[in-house]
Amino acid sequence: MNILYGIAILPVLFVYIYYLSRSVLLGWISLLAVLLYDYTFGATAFSPGGINLTLVDIVEISLFVAGIMRTIPRLRERNTGRTIAIVYFGIFAFCFARGVASHGFAHAANGSRVLIGILLACTYFLTAPADSNSVRRYIQVYICYGAALAFVAFLANAGFDVGMVAWLRNHDQALEALREQEQGSRLLGAASALTLAFCFFLSLAHSRYRSSAVLFKWLPALFLGLAVFLRHRSVWAALAAGIVSFILVDRSLFRRLIPLAALAICIAAGYALLSRTAVQTVETRFTEGATSEQTWLWRLANWRAQLEKNQTVSDALFGPALGGGWEVFDPITRRYVDVTPHNEYIFQYLSVGISGLVLVLCFTIRPLRRFWRLSSTDMKGVEPSASAWVAVIVGIIVYGVPYTQSADSYALLAIANAVVSRLDKDAIAATAAPSVPR
Repeated sequence: MNILYGIAILPVLFVYIYYLSRSVLLGWISLLAVLLYDYTFGATAFSPGGINLTLVDIVEISLFVAGIMRTIPRLRERNTGRTIAIVYFGIFAFCFARGVASHGFAHAANGSRVLIGILLACTYFLTAPADSNSVRRYIQVYICYGAALAFVAFLANAGFDVGMVAWLRNHDQALEALREQEQGSRLLGAASALTLAFCFFLSLAHSRYRSSAVLFKWLPALFLGLAVFLRHRSVWAALAAGIVSFILVDRSLFRRLIPLAALAICIAAGYALLSRTAVQTVETRFTEGATSEQTWLWRLANWRAQLEKNQTVSDALFGPALGGGWEVFDPITRRYVDVTPHNEYIFQYLSVGISGLVLVLCFTIRPLRRFWRLSSTDMKGVEPSASAWVAVIVGIIVYGVPYTQSADSYALLAIANAVVSRLDKDAIAATAAPSVPR
């Protein structure tokens, strides 16, 4: 019966991939829609051919195929971002081929799925149209996605079975860890809270430089208040780093934070008052979230155990065979655990080696440097502002220390690289244009 369902679905999937290859905006909406579904209800997994798949995986695989279709005709359009992506993809293909030879296709495929975010960035979202109108639409869709997550948090706070608890129901290990740490009151996961932080940066810049609508005057306060209320220290650090970047590149945005911060405190207080728990309990959990060291110590122990694994020179330079798993001995729980390192940089090093890690860092720093310089010469040269992109990328860098990046974060990085390539192309065209005599 499953084979018949697969045969019936394949033509629809082919048509879907075709339209994805024609419109990056459709792919962007599709990715955010399935992530919203996953973070709201939890995506149920099934295992055709021994490969665990969810609705999110199906959409991401479709985007990956469409990304290859979009990349092949553009291989001659050489630029720094595309060169980085091509080399990274070559290293991944080498590790995947080794994984298939060592562990079989199913294990190699399951081991590769955790790299899908950067792979989509390299193949699909790097080909996104990067003109001002297109970037404006990407940001508008992303802000709508953040608003939808805020609504999910409101429903979870009101007692509905949505949000983090529903998501963890399909992640047994994570649910067990959550119960052990007594953090079940969190409404959304860290990746969702990071999205709200990014929406705060983007909507704040939009209200300053692009729109005077009343909606965009209070929307940044909603995102800021909820991002703080969700009590993820990693997101607090990303927020703080982004705000500090405003001091360095755009003090006009920083000055707007003072009234917004007061409104954000009121919004967070409103969420606390509507909570099923008492205000004193909420205050206690805020204190625990800011001071608890248990999660950090667990991360340090896991990083050390992963880095102490035996590696050959080839593994260290170009990554091991994918599909070998992440099992290490956890000295805190005194048992073996199979969990990826909660650190994007260690994760990339252990997946694609030093070479792959360096390429990811270049992919991240390249747009950061360009937007930082642009903020002093042409703040409104990109949508919604150069300073907003600086804050987003700085937040991504900081968040990568305690967590791996989500697919939407890597998509934003790829769009930023596409914008930089467009700016470089425009600059070259302006320089090469013949001067018109007066």
